Amino acid sequence: MLWVCAVKDLRRLRRDPAAFLMWLGIPLFLVTIMYTFFGTEPPKPQGLLLIADEDETFISRALATVYSQGKLGEMIKTEKVKQPAGRERMEKGDASALLIIPKGFGDAFLDNKPFRIPLVTNPSFRIMPRLIEESLAIMFDGAHYLQRIAGDEIRSVGRADRPSDLQVTETSLRFKRISESLRRYLDPRLIDLETEISSAERKPAKSFGAMFFPSMLFLSFLFIAQGIAMDLWKERTQGALRRFVSTPSSLGSWLGGKLLAAAMVFVIVTCLGMLCAHTLLNLNIDHFVPAFLWACGSALGLLVFMMLLVIYAPSERGAGVICNLVTFPLMASGGSFFPFDLMPENIASIGRLTPNGWSLMKFQQILDGKAGGGELAIAFGALLVFLALASTIVSLRLRRSFAA
Repeated sequence: MLWVCAVKDLRRLRRDPAAFLMWLGIPLFLVTIMYTFFGTEPPKPQGLLLIADEDETFISRALATVYSQGKLGEMIKTEKVKQPAGRERMEKGDASALLIIPKGFGDAFLDNKPFRIPLVTNPSFRIMPRLIEESLAIMFDGAHYLQRIAGDEIRSVGRADRPSDLQVTETSLRFKRISESLRRYLDPRLIDLETEISSAERKPAKSFGAMFFPSMLFLSFLFIAQGIAMDLWKERTQGALRRFVSTPSSLGSWLGGKLLAAAMVFVIVTCLGMLCAHTLLNLNIDHFVPAFLWACGSALGLLVFMMLLVIYAPSERGAGVICNLVTFPLMASGGSFFPFDLMPENIASIGRLTPNGWSLMKFQQILDGKAGGGELAIAFGALLVFLALASTIVSLRLRRSFAA
């Protein structure tokens, strides 16, 4: 009878292909969107620095060029603007920071005189303005020591718009003598640095899509669980549940068949979602089996949790309202909209205690290989106990009042 009831639910689902395709398409659609927009590269901070160069000298141009070199150039894009236009764009929040280089900066640097350079940062950003400010401070510290060591040589070249070959040669010889005079401080080195590569395998950084995938998978679980739980009211209003109660079969078989059919749906959704995430988002599936079992078990746990909400509702409409009132706060706080790492800590600490948040956190630990064997066994045991108790409560409620 258990299998008959499961087949009955699968046939009813086959007659409503739109619902099944929607459940199946949620993780696939989200994985595709993540791949299209973010690709498979690890996330990198990106910022836009507006530079208003009012000095237009070799020194000011060299300062602006530093931000386009090396690793700094991969994170910060620079754009030359006039100061009024730059301030207007900063007021609109179009850039991370605005660097204003006033006229006279080049002469002040060559003469080793104090000079103030305004840096306007965007308060709505936290990382990039701080990075730009710190890198600018490092550059000025380096310029200070360079001025102390080779100030005369820099002035001889910097004041000439087009230095002659003789000036270039003389300056090169001066820099050579300076480097020789510093050799006694640099060679032999006062500090030797020894590096040792750990034998442990270093895991590659996650892409932005791989970070979001667990949240998106559990988001689809919540939608599917809500849809299948609401099916209890459909079978009650259509009289199917009342007719089944009149048969000699146990109501537990009817509930078990519904859970079995739902488990098949969760298996398909989980397999396709994880395989697509591995193919498109480079998701690590070294621990595929425990992650797969945990995801399917957690989905069943969310389904039984939704059934508890549905069967105690006074009506079908009331059940829908209660599910929506519970589901959306769980999505927002339980890491289904954003990963816990990107949420404020006070909200994330609460979200980890929600049913979907706790399950999502364990799922992420399994994928990262951070869940120990004993800890994982306790988590599976707690999940099985919850499934048994909650299913028993649902079965008793169905038998006493819901099937009437």
